Formats: sequence, structure tokens, C-alpha cells
Amino acid sequence: MNKKNITYFILFCFVCSFSSCASFWSFFGIEDQDDKSQMTVKEPRIDHAKLLREKEAKINKKCMDYLKEKVDLKKIENPDVRTLQVFVKNELIKDDLSLSKWVSELSQDLFQAHDCRWDSIKFEARLNQESYHYGVSKKADFNLYNIKKISLPEWYRRFEIKKLDNINSIKARFKEARYLGDLTLALKLVDQILEQQIQSLEYKIIRNNILLDQEMYHEAILGYQDLLTWTSDNAIILYNLAYALKAVGRYDAAITIYKKLERVITSQSNKTATINKDDVYLQIVEVYLKNNQIELAKIYFDQVVIQTDYYNILFAIYLRRIDDSKRALTILSQIPQDSEFTPLILYNSILLQLDLKEQPSARESLMQLKLIEPEMAAELAFLKVLDIEPELTPVNTELESELTKESIEEPENEAGEWNESQPLF
Repeated sequence: MNKKNITYFILFCFVCSFSSCASFWSFFGIEDQDDKSQMTVKEPRIDHAKLLREKEAKINKKCMDYLKEKVDLKKIENPDVRTLQVFVKNELIKDDLSLSKWVSELSQDLFQAHDCRWDSIKFEARLNQESYHYGVSKKADFNLYNIKKISLPEWYRRFEIKKLDNINSIKARFKEARYLGDLTLALKLVDQILEQQIQSLEYKIIRNNILLDQEMYHEAILGYQDLLTWTSDNAIILYNLAYALKAVGRYDAAITIYKKLERVITSQSNKTATINKDDVYLQIVEVYLKNNQIELAKIYFDQVVIQTDYYNILFAIYLRRIDDSKRALTILSQIPQDSEFTPLILYNSILLQLDLKEQPSARESLMQLKLIEPEMAAELAFLKVLDIEPELTPVNTELESELTKESIEEPENEAGEWNESQPLF
């Protein structure tokens, strides 16, 4: 081997050894900075699912904003499913043709302009005081019309607009009255329905629920007791009867009905009811607290499985009765600020704060209560230490039945009929 070849051989070995060293050090995570910086540069990952959700949220908001201008949102049923149900009330709609024109414009806007998610629109409209019409607009039919596969008259025909018969027109007017909160008209209409459907247990229950909404407790009690001769194990009848008895101070009778309701739920003879044992136990607790039967209330407290805001308020009242105001106030303070029971939480917090000589905190709670529920705040006028101008005569310094005194509605099933088996509390 000559001198020139030896030189090339040495250079070749040097290059190979350098390459091997680089691989060796990179194996241990030691890399050249330039190489490392190049290796760590990555393209940002695109979350396509998130982008799709954001797009759908924008579309949904746009669709709902549009509907606010076209129909009363109180009349929109099931806005989150594939079929939209709306009640149309427009002074310009006088007949089937004007109704078809209105529905076609709504369909074009929802199905095309706003790309809304609904596959069909079920609509119901009142054309005059007595005449109700209904039909459906399907996205598939709109698409056929849009590509000129069917004519405009054919598209209108596919709406299948029909006039409700007399009894169903009354039911439609009844539903509208309930939506609008016109209980007097609703009661009148349900009586008209019962004249034609005298054996309807469903509408008999609804009638008594309206009486309950109007605080006509004695009439409601008689009605529910009559219904129990038809069916003795209907959970809703039992629940509402017990509530009415509690409202008029017939505590022993209310407890008897609540305990019967507990047995009905236990036997699972009313499988469709949404009332559970915790609901019943807390109602019993409230009655016992009202009747100052503290030890009996504690027995049913211990049987409750899920501790809700309602449970915590009742338990705070129980603790105050056994002179543990400090713990009671702690429990109330832990209930979320946006609770549906906020006025009652503030009301009872004021009493507890005064028990604990916390006048500044009581005044602050009172100011909050006056902003959201001035009449309830006025009931505390007898507490001179809070410097309130007397406006109303105080009814009670404890929890009143407002805890459960919410409007009792009858949810509708998919066929548009009232379903008495699913109460709303």
C-alpha cells in the first residue's frame, strides 16, 4: 500500500468513527443542538372533532336565534332532537294556503339557509278561535323540491295539512292555555274535554292538577280522593293528594298517603312514575318538621340516599331545631349560589345568623333576599334588629311549603297527548 492510499484509508476510518460516535451519543439522548431543534419541530395536531363540535354549536345558535324571531320559544318542543315541533301563531295565516306558504319559508330557512340539524318540522297552527290545523314538513321533500324533482303544489301537498276535529281542537286550545299560564281558561277547556271523554282518567288527573296550581286545595283533595276509587296505586295521584293535604295542615293524613306511596314504589307496581323513595322520604321529613316531630323526621333523614339541595335545606332546619345553628349555617353556605332554592336558603340563613349574633351577615343576606324575593324579605319585618320597614305580616319563621310548591305540569308524550305518568315537581 503506497503512501497516498494509506492517507485515504485513515480519512475513511475517521469519517466512519465520527458517524458511529454520533449514533452512540444519540442513543443516550445526546444530540447535536441543530439536529435536536429540527427533530422537535412538529406540525400542530388538528382536533377535527372539536372543530366539528364548535361548528355545530354555531349552527345551533344561529338556528335558535332565527326561531326566536319566527315563533315563541315557549311553543318550541324538543329542540334538541331530529324532529322540531312548533306551534304557529301568525295573524297573516288565514287558511291552508297561507299556512303552507309560511311553512315553506320556514323550511327553506331552516333546511337550507341556516343548515339546521332537523330532519322534519311538525307544526300546529290556529287559524281562528276554533280551527286548529297540523302537518309536517320533511327535509327530504324540500330537497326534492329544491332540485326541481317535485313542483311547489306537490311540496305543499306533502305537508299533509289537516284540520283537527272538535275534541282535538279543544285539546289544542287547552295546551295553548297551559303554555300561556291561563289556568282559568285551561280549567274551562278541560271541563269541555271531560264532557266528551267522561271516562278519561288522564284529564281527570290534569283537572285536579290545575286546581292544585290555583291553590284550590280542598277541591283538589276531593278530586284526588275520587280518583283513588278508580285506581288506588297511581303514584302521581297519591303524591299530589298528600301535597294538598300537607298544604291545608292535615299532616297525619298526608303522612298516611306518603307511606302508602312508599309501598307503591317499593312494590314497583307503578314502573313508569319518576317519583322515587328519596322524594317521598323528604316530603315526610318536611311534614314532621312542620308538625315539630323532630325525632320522626330524623328517622326518615337517615333513609335518604342522595343528598340534594332540598335535603340540605331541610337538614339545616332540623339542626336549628336541635340548637345546632352553627352547623346548620355551614350546610346552607355550601349549597351552590345558583340553586333554585336560593331565596329559601337566604331566608333561613338570616335566622341562623341572628341565632349566632352575626347581625352584619344577616343584614347582607337580607339585602340579597330583598333583590330577588322582596315579599319573602318583608316577612322578616318583625326582626327590628335588621331595620326593615314592615310591609307584610310574617307568616312563619321557618321553612314553608314553597320548597315543593312549584307549578305542576303534565309533560307530553310523542303523540302530543298529556302523559299523566311523568310529573314535574
